[in-house]
Amino acid sequence: MKKKYVVVDLETTGHSIKAGDEMIEIGMAVIEDGQLTEQLSAFVRPTQPIPPFISQLTGITDEDVKEAETFDVIAPRVLSLLDGGVFVAHNVQFDLNFLNDALEEEGYLPYTGPVIDTVELARILLPTAESHALSHLSESLHLAHQEAHRAGSDASATAELLLELLKRLHTLPLETLKHLRRLSPRLFSAVEEEIDHAIRSVGIEEDGRFDRFRKIALKKRQTIERLSHPPVLEPFGPFVDELNAVTFPRLFEGYEERRGQLEMMRHVYQSLDQETPLLVEAGTGTGKSLGYLVPAAHYALEHEVPIVVSTHTIQLQEQLFARDLPLLRQLFDAPVQIALLKGRSNYIDLRKFEFFLNDQEDAYNFTLAKAILLVWLTETETGDLEEVSLPGGAA
Repeated sequence: MKKKYVVVDLETTGHSIKAGDEMIEIGMAVIEDGQLTEQLSAFVRPTQPIPPFISQLTGITDEDVKEAETFDVIAPRVLSLLDGGVFVAHNVQFDLNFLNDALEEEGYLPYTGPVIDTVELARILLPTAESHALSHLSESLHLAHQEAHRAGSDASATAELLLELLKRLHTLPLETLKHLRRLSPRLFSAVEEEIDHAIRSVGIEEDGRFDRFRKIALKKRQTIERLSHPPVLEPFGPFVDELNAVTFPRLFEGYEERRGQLEMMRHVYQSLDQETPLLVEAGTGTGKSLGYLVPAAHYALEHEVPIVVSTHTIQLQEQLFARDLPLLRQLFDAPVQIALLKGRSNYIDLRKFEFFLNDQEDAYNFTLAKAILLVWLTETETGDLEEVSLPGGAA
């Protein structure tokens, strides 16, 4: 799009000019035609010492700003860069309000044009991100971000983040884009034109990446290919011996044999093989999770039967799924297929979501939740609501 975005980041001594706080650094990055065309990074000299905790957070000291220009000198350059652009920031309300207050103090009119908040946009377009902090998003998306809490670096990183988010917007299916377009006037970010452009660029051919449910796009379910014949496995005894002698030392630096864990594996496998009950009590550090998962996986592959592992808590279930089961796959040459099963209330109900989506409730949190869920449905393979973080009041 031939559009100008002006990304702004401020470092300040506090949250409000009206409370006596001041700007100590300003960073700006201008994007035109999808390219970074101009940048500004400058210290701003305040009229009072920088509080110690601000210096500790930003690394900016009184010595750094001693010879800097005051904001009244920098303001014309700031206004020139903002002219004709969309104001963009990560948590835009803070930067916009602070900058406008500073401009008004110098006798200038405040900026009143369109704004984009990359926090809001990231929540919608990256619905499963663990955090939407700029440093976390930069790391997870492999964006350049050299100095967190420094205005120039934060502005450049936010500019890169904006380009990545707009790119992701163009990967969405037509149905999702149309729903987002209907919701967009009630979002804080002015993204109507960006969504319109994405809609116009969608090809007319059917997008095979997605299924549809009553005009709601869903990620296409992947068909699990069953093995044409059972995998060839070592008998369990030699398999455990090789784990202890070869595989574990290769995977775990400084591995030390756990006799209790190996003994537990053998007992669990014997219990499955002989179809007899088994009760195991083992202390902390035994390695209980692999102690029952390894024989369960071996038995399941060997006999082509499913094994159900039931946990007492959701927390343990998540720990197994996120940490132990991916490790389990590294122990076998054959593919270990894993699925997470929860009660129905943990999964999205598409019919209820359709009613929610069409409800005219215009509270901001509900609008944001609808947008987040629309994008998440194009990514999730399970529909497990635990994957997505929804705004308060809309969960």
